[in-house]
Amino acid sequence: MAWKVTEKNIKIHTIIDGVDSVEDTKAMISYRKLKALGAKRRVYKNTKEVFFLIEADYNLTL
Repeated sequence: MAWKVTEKNIKIHTIIDGVDSVEDTKAMISYRKLKALGAKRRVYKNTKEVFFLIEADYNLTL
């Protein structure tokens, strides 16, 4: 069975040496690969926007 690849909103939250940074991006990626990266599905309450949050203590590029 082929993995369904769709465009998803992703927020990458990194904490390196005590410095927080958040990167917003859109990527063509499968749900399984997001789960392998430890992504969690989140929804903004006021706008109902769906995004995936990845928290890491290292630089991550998609």
